[in-house]
Amino acid sequence: MRRWTALAVATGLATFATPAAAALPQHQPPHHCATATQRCDGAIQVPLNWADPNSERISVNFVWVPRADRSRPSAGVVAGLGGGPAGTVRSTSLFVATLGPLLERHDLLVVERRGFGEAAPWRCPEIDLVRQETIRACADRVGPRAQFFTTDQRVADVEAVRGALGVPALMLYGLSYGTLDVQAYLARYPQRVTAAVMDSVVRADANGYVTGTLYSDHLKEGLEQLDVPCRESRSCGSLPGDGASRWAELARHLRREPDPQVPFFALDQLMARLDEPTAGREANAAAAAYLAGDKAPLRRLAPLIGPGRGADMNDMFRTNSAFLAYSCADSAFPYDRSASPEVRRQQLAEYRRTHPERPFTAAEVFGAAGFLEDWCVNWPTPRPSPPLPPDARYPDVPVFAIAGELDGDTAANTTALAREFPRGRSVVVPFGGHTGSVVGYWSYSECLAEQVRSFFVDPTRPGAKSSCSAKNYRALGRFPSTVGELPPVHAAALDDAERGSVAAAFATASDALSRRNPNSHFTTALKNESGLRGGTVTFDDPARRIRLDGVRFVADVAVSGEIQLPRDGGDGEATAELTVSADGAAGHRLRMSWPAFHSRPTVSLRGTFGDRPFVARTTTVP
Repeated sequence: MRRWTALAVATGLATFATPAAAALPQHQPPHHCATATQRCDGAIQVPLNWADPNSERISVNFVWVPRADRSRPSAGVVAGLGGGPAGTVRSTSLFVATLGPLLERHDLLVVERRGFGEAAPWRCPEIDLVRQETIRACADRVGPRAQFFTTDQRVADVEAVRGALGVPALMLYGLSYGTLDVQAYLARYPQRVTAAVMDSVVRADANGYVTGTLYSDHLKEGLEQLDVPCRESRSCGSLPGDGASRWAELARHLRREPDPQVPFFALDQLMARLDEPTAGREANAAAAAYLAGDKAPLRRLAPLIGPGRGADMNDMFRTNSAFLAYSCADSAFPYDRSASPEVRRQQLAEYRRTHPERPFTAAEVFGAAGFLEDWCVNWPTPRPSPPLPPDARYPDVPVFAIAGELDGDTAANTTALAREFPRGRSVVVPFGGHTGSVVGYWSYSECLAEQVRSFFVDPTRPGAKSSCSAKNYRALGRFPSTVGELPPVHAAALDDAERGSVAAAFATASDALSRRNPNSHFTTALKNESGLRGGTVTFDDPARRIRLDGVRFVADVAVSGEIQLPRDGGDGEATAELTVSADGAAGHRLRMSWPAFHSRPTVSLRGTFGDRPFVARTTTVP
């Protein structure tokens, strides 16, 4: 076990001054939670402005989870830094579940992000993103206090809690926006960190402000990722052009011929959610089909993303209004941070004129609500507040950085950041999504969580190359319209018509099964879908069954019956009892089983057609 001591700071490292030490008494007794033997919910008083020890005091709450084994000294304290920017104390149970057995010998500390939860929260119930003057009204309501709800102040809070508990040093574990906290803390308090894990990295520029927050950045990342699932599938890779050109052509087509069933918002979100297996598997094929005149696949896929985000975002901002303070003060924007909203708006318009948003604009997707840079035009940022000190340098501590291949620009961010540490290493999960190490979030999360736990047990030990993967499907290249367009089934025991029925059943069942992929996170959006060209798919989650009622994945065959998912949710076998009815013919009873979730180009089937057993082989995607 690693001893609970701080690593030495590398020779010549620039240590950035922090006002925290001057703001709190230096020899105060430890907080009562320091001696707790069970979870302890505590709070300390800190300055609103850490640069002014005499400023207003606010309360910052925290959760301390002491190690289970009290017979031995602590092996280290893990500081869980949640994302958002949002409340972090509510994520305590996620950190406990993810760290699991590590908490036998390690302690856990979760410090609330100021402005959320019980840490000096504030709310603006009047916010309406469509009426952006309400954002300025929110800022006016909070007044000058708003400039201190920022990451540079937040990490000073974490340092103050560490000191109040008498903890010599921390092991940092940041998720998403919490990885910015990790970097900010490392740069300001290098002597207080022994190791760090960052999952889904947020990066800052040389001036210390967050990059990649503009809508044009969002588009660039999404367009680049459209082709990633296609590279693993010959049929998808053989589509003409590339993903970016398909999305551009779709945008032009929908401007000429608007389709209420396929709004620009759906295209934006499909592109942004390729880590969802349903979107990753179908998006390119559905776009190609739509452009070729078959609108059914894209019209079925688009509603899975849900309605426009305006109402939901308003609700979030009204109850978590500090999101705006952090996002607007922490981020780099193409306008003057000290300028008036009117000047900023002009500067943003000029930037968009010279850097046009393609293939569609924020206005086409979100309407008057706009995107983050539009909201922040109206949010004052009078105080320079880079999350990281400009040209920040980091200590030589072991760092483990994690990313999902299909999570925007986090893969590039993660590998680049890991290289800045002499003992940094990174893992990119094939087809992976956001914050993959959080247990219960994705099917592969336990695999990553085990690597996180192993790293914290001994950060100095070189880690083996990750075998964690979310790659368990192959992207479609097209949506067949008839049995004759399906991949052939090879089964000596069946005649041509029977093999066609098996092909239709397997394609229909595979399509339904893909929507209960164990790597899917947004499963609540996939209830009671209509079949591609008719029929209904119903999911019975407790029983792990999928029911089909007259589903026509191809137009000339209807499939009904039940599919039983594997109990382990992984590479086990799916079994199906189906009735396959071709047009103009009586239905056939079919039983079959096959490996449920995989990324192999071919698959073996076995079962019975009527009373006759068969063994067959076919390709997994058309």
